[in-house]
Amino acid sequence: MDQDKDYGLQIKAAETYQVAEVERRLEYYEQQLSPHVNQLERIKRTIGKPQTLNERQIGNLQMAGDSPVIWYKQAYSQANQRAEASVQAFYDLQKSAVKIRRLEARTDRSELDDIKLAELKTQYVISQGYVENSITELNQYMATAERIKAAFDIPDDLSDEELDRASIEDHIKQAFKQAVQDITQQGTITKGTFGHLESWGVHPYAAKYYVHQYIANCEHMLKENQLPMVTHLYAFLEDMYQLHKDAYQQNMTRLGI
Repeated sequence: MDQDKDYGLQIKAAETYQVAEVERRLEYYEQQLSPHVNQLERIKRTIGKPQTLNERQIGNLQMAGDSPVIWYKQAYSQANQRAEASVQAFYDLQKSAVKIRRLEARTDRSELDDIKLAELKTQYVISQGYVENSITELNQYMATAERIKAAFDIPDDLSDEELDRASIEDHIKQAFKQAVQDITQQGTITKGTFGHLESWGVHPYAAKYYVHQYIANCEHMLKENQLPMVTHLYAFLEDMYQLHKDAYQQNMTRLGI
């Protein structure tokens, strides 16, 4: 019984792989694939980017920290990643272009060579789309970095001292933001936030006091039918930074450094 079944499969395979059937199938596949590939390549250059401009600017930068210098660094870091990817892809495209020209110039191309040529051209177009998107994002991040630089008067050559101050600002604001989240959601400062505050010289109970005052202020606004804007939170974080920006020195003294 199994032998009959195997024999039937062999017959089916023999029918499927007859030259005429193979040619017909390949032509059908090409007709089905081509319009989709062309459309997807067009879409990839518009809505096919992984993130929108606002997602790249607001999401990536705000998630990076709470200091203008940190945003500035993050914008250039993202730009550098796109630049490295674009340069490598650019040279890959050059290599593909050389292979395509060489194959096109040959007068003795075989059928397999023609297939390889078509494959190279398709891969070139696909890779070109990625390069164009990467360059677009590179330009956007470079422009974003320059706008941040101008808005916050960031110097061309940041010193180590300026980077240290930006780091202190970032950590204090992040710690207080997390404290607001902790107390709002759990009623107390969590272990991780406790350690973060302590590391930068802020007593967790002092932070808890200020955060409770801030939350009470928000509750009062709501009772007065006023809705706090997100800038209200940022103003509180700025106040906490100005109040505690030198607190880390207590830990420096304790460590003897």
